[in-house]
Amino acid sequence: MKKIKTKVLIASLLIPLINLMAVNPEDSVKYVNWQNKDPKLDKTMGVSVEKAYNELLQGKESKTVLVAVIDGGIDVDHEDLKDVIWVNEDEIPGNGIDDDNNGYIDDIHGWNFIGNDQGENIHHATLEVTRLYRKYQQEFPGWSEDSIKNHGGIDYDYYLNVKNTFENERLRAEMGVANFKKTVSDFYRYDSIVKALVGKDDYTVKELKKLKVEKKSVQDSARRMMAMIKMRGLGESDLDEYMEYFEGRLNYHYNTEFMAREVIGDDEYKWNTEPYGNNDIEGEDPSHGTGVSGFIGAVRNNGIGIDGIADNVKIMGIRTVPDGDEWDKDVANAIKYAIDNGAEIINMSFGKSFSPQKEFVDKIVKMADENDVLLVHAAGNDGKNIDIEDNFPNKFDAENKVLANNWMTIGASAYTTKKKKLVAGFSNYGIAHVDVFAPGHDMICLAPESTYDIASGTSFAAPVVSGVAALVKSYYPNLTAAQLKEIIMESSLKKDYTVTLPGTRGKEAEKVKFSTLSVSGGLVNVYEALKLAEEKSK
Repeated sequence: MKKIKTKVLIASLLIPLINLMAVNPEDSVKYVNWQNKDPKLDKTMGVSVEKAYNELLQGKESKTVLVAVIDGGIDVDHEDLKDVIWVNEDEIPGNGIDDDNNGYIDDIHGWNFIGNDQGENIHHATLEVTRLYRKYQQEFPGWSEDSIKNHGGIDYDYYLNVKNTFENERLRAEMGVANFKKTVSDFYRYDSIVKALVGKDDYTVKELKKLKVEKKSVQDSARRMMAMIKMRGLGESDLDEYMEYFEGRLNYHYNTEFMAREVIGDDEYKWNTEPYGNNDIEGEDPSHGTGVSGFIGAVRNNGIGIDGIADNVKIMGIRTVPDGDEWDKDVANAIKYAIDNGAEIINMSFGKSFSPQKEFVDKIVKMADENDVLLVHAAGNDGKNIDIEDNFPNKFDAENKVLANNWMTIGASAYTTKKKKLVAGFSNYGIAHVDVFAPGHDMICLAPESTYDIASGTSFAAPVVSGVAALVKSYYPNLTAAQLKEIIMESSLKKDYTVTLPGTRGKEAEKVKFSTLSVSGGLVNVYEALKLAEEKSK
C-alpha cells in the first residue's frame, strides 16, 4: 500500500494538536480492512465480510447493484475505485448534449448540484445555523420577542435557539483559532529547544527518548510533545492544514457575510426540480466521498488499497455537500436524481442541526420508499442523543411520525478488544433515531490521487452498512428496501455489553448497555444477514 496519510476525521477538532491523531502511522497496517474481519475468528469487531465470502457465497451468482453516494465529491480515477464507478451508457461524454433526455447534460458518472453550468463550483459554505441567523437578523432587527411573536405566530423559542447556537458556536470557533495558534507557537518553541538539545535539525523519537533532562522542566515538556508529534507523523505542513481548517470555520462556516450560494444564483428556499449544476462530481476536495465510496465497493482482492464490502457494485457520484452545511433543496434533488437514474441504495454521510426546508427532503424520502430505494444515513459525530437533540435529515416527519420504512441511521463502533470501548466516543446515538451500529473508527480509507488516509466518523460507518446492503441485495435481488433494512437489523449481533456512553469520558464517563443506544441494539454483521436473507427468500 502506498503511504498512508495521517489526517483523521473526528468528532471535534477543538482540541490540542497532540490529540488529533488516534493512530500511530507505523501501527496503521493492523487497521487495514478491520471492518471486514470477524469477531470470533479474528478477535476484531468487524462485520464478517471475509467469512461470508469464504463460507456462504462460493460459487453463487450475483447481480450488479447501483449505489449512489451523495457526498462532497469522488475521485473517479482512484486506482482502487475507478473500475466500479458507474458509467451512464446512454450519455455521450463531452458533447454538451443531454443524450438520454434525463435533464442533465453529460452526466457520465453522476451529477454536481453545488455548481453552475459555467463550471464554477461551491467549495466553502456557511453552516445552516449561520444562514438562519443572517436571515432572522434581517427580518427581526434586535431579536425583539414581540416583533417575532407578532410575525405570523412564528415560534420565538426556535429563533432564540438559532441566535444562541450561532453566537455560542462562533465564540467557540474564535477560541479554537486562538488555542491552535498557541499550539503552533508551542510547536516551534519546543522544536527549537529539542534541536538545541540533540544538536541537529533532524531528530528521531528514539533520540528524544534518550535525552537526559530534568523532569517537569521546559526541556522535558518539549521532549515529550515533540516525541508525540513525531510518532504521529505530523509536521509543519500538517500545522498549516489544521490552521486552515480552524480559520475556515471563522471565514466561512460562521461568517454571515459569506454568500456561497451566489455561484448557483437560485432561491434555495423555493422548491423545484428543474435541472441545475454541472457534471463535475469530483469538486475541489473529493477526500470524503472517495473514502466513503471505498468502504462500499473498493475493488476486492486486487492487491492494492482496501477491499470494499460488495463485490458486484457500481458507484454513482452525486456532489451535494460543500465544506459547510448542505442545502435541503440540493439533498432532495440529489436523492431524486439517484432514484430517477436507477440507484437501489443511497448513502448519505452528512448532516446538520437545522433543516429549514425539511419538507423538501421529506417529500423525496417518501418517493424513494415508493420506488423501493434504501436510504442509509450517518448518525453524526457530536456524541449526543439524537432522540433529544436534532440531527437532519432523519426518518421522522414534522409530527415525529416515521416517514418511510426504507431509512436507516447508523452509529459508529470502534476497533477494540475492550467491550466498554465498543462504541466510538464521538458517535451520536438514540434508541429511536439510530437503527444500528457499524465500524467507523480508526479505518484505513481511500483518499484522492490513489493515496490512503486513517479516518473516523459515522460518515464511514454508514457506507459499511450500504456495502452490506449492496452485498445482500446483489445475491438476493428480489429483496425490497424494507426487507433489506429488516434483515440487517434483525441479524445484527446483539452484544449487550456495558459500554461508555458517547460524549462522556474520564471521571465523567457514564456506563450504559449497548442495547440502549439504537433501535436494534446490535452491531451489523453481513454473515448473519446473508444467512437470514437465504432463509427469508425461501
